[in-house]
Amino acid sequence: MEHPHPIADIAERMRTAGVMSALLVETWNGANRGILEEMLRNGPTNQFQIALCYRKEDAGPLLGFLPQGALAGVRMTTGDIAAADDICGEIGRAGALLIAHAESGIGALCRAIVRMRDRFPETRIYVPHLGWPASRQGEDADWQRAIRELSAIPSLIVGVSAIAHFSRRAFPHEDVREWALAAVSLLPPPRIAVASDYPLFEKDRYADYMSLARAWVTSIHPGWSFAF
Repeated sequence: MEHPHPIADIAERMRTAGVMSALLVETWNGANRGILEEMLRNGPTNQFQIALCYRKEDAGPLLGFLPQGALAGVRMTTGDIAAADDICGEIGRAGALLIAHAESGIGALCRAIVRMRDRFPETRIYVPHLGWPASRQGEDADWQRAIRELSAIPSLIVGVSAIAHFSRRAFPHEDVREWALAAVSLLPPPRIAVASDYPLFEKDRYADYMSLARAWVTSIHPGWSFAF
C-alpha cells in the first residue's frame, strides 16, 4: 500500500479490468489496517467490502466491527481455525466470510476446516489462492485430495488468485492453469471467486491477471459471474 492514494489506485485498476466490486483484505503485516478500518467506520459501499485479520492477542477492534455487520470477512490462520474458538461461530452469525490461510499447508488447513464445521456449520469459508497448490518446495502432495474434500463443503468458496505466486513460467502461467481448471471443475459457479493478490503480486498487470483468471473459469463455466 505504498501508493499515496491506494484506494484510488485499486479503483482505477479495477476500472481498466472491468471489475465492478472487490473484497479488500488486510495484509498479515497490517500495513493497510488503518485504511481499512477508516473505510469500515465510513460504512460499506457497493464497490468495496472489507476483511480484517484475526489476531487473538489483539482482537478487540475486530470484535467491535463484527456484530455491526459492516465486516465482510475475517482472515484467520490454520492454527486459529484449528483452535475452534467461538470466533469462528461469531463470524458465521455475523454473516461474514471466514477467509482461511494455509500457513501449514493445504492438508492441515483442510483438516482444521472440517473439524471447525462440526461446531459451526453455518460459517461460510473462503479459501483463496487456489488452495495453495504449491510451495517453494514444489507441488503440495496433499492438494488434490484436499481440494476435492473442500469442494464437497456447500458453504465453501475457492478463489482463483495469486496466480504468479505458484508459477515457474512466464505469463500466462500454463503450469498453474491445470491446477485452476481442476479446482474450478469441482465447484459450481456461485462458489468460485476471481481475485488478485494486490498489492503483493500482480499489481502492475492487474487487468491481465484478472482477465486470465476469468478466462480459466469461463472455459469451464461459460456463464460464470460472482460478487462478494
